[in-house]
Amino acid sequence: MIKQYTFPPGNWPQISQGMIISEDEIVPALLGAKRWFFYDTCALMHHAHGECSDAMIKYIKKSQGIVILLQSIIIELSSQNNGNTILQEHQQYIKKLMDYDISVVFMAEENCCKILRAVMQRNRAERNEHFTYAIRHLKGGNSGTGKALDALSDEEKKRMVSGEPVQEELGDHGIRAIRELKQQGDSLGEEMIFYCMIMLAALLCPMVVLSDDKSAFDRFCRAAGYIKEHYKRKEMQYYSSVHLCHIMFQQGILAKDKVEDFLKAAYGGEKISFRGITAQDIGAEEKKVSVTKMAALIRDDKELRILI
Repeated sequence: MIKQYTFPPGNWPQISQGMIISEDEIVPALLGAKRWFFYDTCALMHHAHGECSDAMIKYIKKSQGIVILLQSIIIELSSQNNGNTILQEHQQYIKKLMDYDISVVFMAEENCCKILRAVMQRNRAERNEHFTYAIRHLKGGNSGTGKALDALSDEEKKRMVSGEPVQEELGDHGIRAIRELKQQGDSLGEEMIFYCMIMLAALLCPMVVLSDDKSAFDRFCRAAGYIKEHYKRKEMQYYSSVHLCHIMFQQGILAKDKVEDFLKAAYGGEKISFRGITAQDIGAEEKKVSVTKMAALIRDDKELRILI
């Protein structure tokens, strides 16, 4: 039986209080930020722990960034066997971000077309063309986007990916149709982040994906490659919690004696899997080490480089 995802969560009035939601507020927030941080579900859940949240707030504030929560991510957060509500711990982290004057933007993915219209005065035909290019790029392989498109009628799928002129706003009803076909365990949440990155790349703000889902990294690389090719942009990053921990230690945000605490809070007692290079390596390798070992590498290995 296919799991049904619904929006809004039962406690949405409490969650959304203080968020930037209206189009009139979203556009200035996007244009005024130095960096956009797109939160994936898993990373937000990991960073909600007290030992992580304080460091993340310092890092985001230092970057002069804003946090973007997409509707697909909110849907995933509220579907973790919570009775269609977002857990209090996650709610408190979102509120804490705003309490420290970090703007949290809630954005339905279909609003990308409205933003393009407002900021760049692109007409409907241009917006539809942009949508089609983005969806074509994301639908390949075993993607959640591809699975959703395959579940649509042939006529509807053709309308979205053929590039033939249509009268309706494809980025509106098309995204809604794809999102409604989300399945448990698919990659649609991350893919909607990549969709928004492609759609809004012309706004020229550095973009960071915060995610602990390593399986989505290759898709990010393909999306980043698309953006680099078509927009000559290079300011895109994909940071896992362990990568962030290393960065924050290097920047002095995390003290030496707090590195292991951060990793324990994010990963619990599980071993940490990462792709990187240590002083003992010639090239990048996949590694899986204990939290204690990882903390020691971050603190002591001057040649450590973490890719994901």
